[in-house]
Amino acid sequence: MLIDDVQPDPCNCNTHAEASIAAIAASLDRYQQRKPIVVNRKTKFIAAGEGTWQAMKQRGWTHIAVVLVDDDASKHSGYSLADNRTAELSEWDEDRLAQVIAEMEVSDRDLFDALALDDLAASMSPPPAGDAPTDPQPVVVTDLYAVLVECTGESDQKRLYDELTRSGRKCRLQVL
Repeated sequence: MLIDDVQPDPCNCNTHAEASIAAIAASLDRYQQRKPIVVNRKTKFIAAGEGTWQAMKQRGWTHIAVVLVDDDASKHSGYSLADNRTAELSEWDEDRLAQVIAEMEVSDRDLFDALALDDLAASMSPPPAGDAPTDPQPVVVTDLYAVLVECTGESDQKRLYDELTRSGRKCRLQVL
């Protein structure tokens, strides 16, 4: 289907920051389109795959693979919400993930960087100690001090994050 024959749903609850679109674009560059975008036949609104559509537009694609559905407005928005939410509810198998991240860091550094896999790796639980005792250990609580900085956009956030992590600060990115 022609990419300009479909359009984003103005009622879509999910948004994509620049980094998200850049990561999707990097994946498209490497793997092309592997799953179709879900489009309402009547309205031509995208029900699933809007970020992919945006990345394709950004890359100058003219044709895309789609699945056309005949949903009413309620079913359309319900499916769109379910598609986004079910992805959020999934969990990583951290052992396998660590292995794949380590392999990608060597084999495809550009995609590794585009997907911010260093951030994902840093967010994983530390590996268990080799011969750690099995008896319960006392929990040591330390104070955590944080600063919330308002940025003017995603690029400003990334610049500040990079600057702080290079200086040895432990940082997490959040969108509020």
